Amino acid sequence: MRVLVVDDDPDQLATLMALVQLQGYEPQGQKDAMNVVGCIQEFDPDAVILDIGLPGKNGFDAAREIRAAIVGRRPLLIGLSGQYIKTVDRLLAGPAGFDHYLVKPAEPQVLLDLLKSAEDAKRSR
Repeated sequence: MRVLVVDDDPDQLATLMALVQLQGYEPQGQKDAMNVVGCIQEFDPDAVILDIGLPGKNGFDAAREIRAAIVGRRPLLIGLSGQYIKTVDRLLAGPAGFDHYLVKPAEPQVLLDLLKSAEDAKRSR
């Protein structure tokens, strides 16, 4: 299973990629969302972990762009933010196209459970 991780914080990016790789998934990292659709079309991830507070194009805009360009509910979109943590932010996540929205620091097991659900869905297709 492929997982795209998009985060502008190098430590967060490296940590999330290591966590994903330790589970046996194939990660790819991006430091911004400026070409996220092109990256998705090239890498073909099953899930995207997308930071919200990104430079240039925020995660909400990127999620809308992904859903407009990619037909269907794949890839699974997981929003992740330490900055946008209010209830209104969570409410905006669904209409933007996110399947899940986590607040940093997210519990690693919660994130892994979400990825596992995507893996199970992929197997059942």
